[in-house]
Amino acid sequence: MKNIFHFAAYFIYLFGLLLLLVLQANKYDWMKDFDPSISVPKDPSGDSAVFATLLLIVMIMTQIYVVIKAKKTWIKILSGALILLALIVWIVRFVL
Repeated sequence: MKNIFHFAAYFIYLFGLLLLLVLQANKYDWMKDFDPSISVPKDPSGDSAVFATLLLIVMIMTQIYVVIKAKKTWIKILSGALILLALIVWIVRFVL
């Protein structure tokens, strides 16, 4: 039963990481792909950044659950590395 929860936590994490990589910080960024000379308007709503932040929180919480429940050290290290990876992806995509 514990393996099912760990598998679910890793699945949630990987799905969330995929979503973080696919989401765009500005909903008008796709316009630059068609014409690079266009200046992209600012997105005042910031909905994608809010969603990405909530998604990041869920991803981190799943990995914290794995760290708490894991007995093996390498699993704890792996989960810590996955948390750092998610933070780096979020910072690069939505902060910088």
